[in-house]
Amino acid sequence: MAIDYNVLAAWSALTAAVIAIVALWIESRRSRFSLGIDLLLKLDHNFKTERMCTARQTVAKAYQMNKSENDIDEILDFFEMIGLLTHRGALSDILVWHNFFYWIHGYYLLSRDYIKAAQSEDPTVWQNLVSLHKRLVAIEKRERRCTDSQLQLTKEELTEFLTRHFTKRGCPQRYVAFC
Repeated sequence: MAIDYNVLAAWSALTAAVIAIVALWIESRRSRFSLGIDLLLKLDHNFKTERMCTARQTVAKAYQMNKSENDIDEILDFFEMIGLLTHRGALSDILVWHNFFYWIHGYYLLSRDYIKAAQSEDPTVWQNLVSLHKRLVAIEKRERRCTDSQLQLTKEELTEFLTRHFTKRGCPQRYVAFC
């Protein structure tokens, strides 16, 4: 039996190409994950800036005084960006759930009617936020074995949510889970 060196060379080249493609795919996933973590940490830092703390304090005061929720736009826009980045694959749902569910869920419940009113005029307003919230609620229910009713917050719980995280400097303190 004669060995056809051309066939052997072709198989060797094909094997090497497949190995290179797999290695490139693995490295691409690793790089994408690393970039996603970096982006998540930057978003977390931005959420804790003085500007965002001030916005959250303004919303808390307005809510307690039954004023208009228009001050919440900056916070909703921030979460809309996270929703877009998640939708486009720059961030994973599970990482966003781990880092931001508490905040997204609280502010979503607080402004649900406001979001619906805005979407009646323009359906694209905060659509990524609404979609992200649904996905994160599904993760929360699965991970913590919660029900929808356990995730609903009363007016008193929303007030607590808005006010409990501020120190004298206005920066957020550690949060706790809803369930």
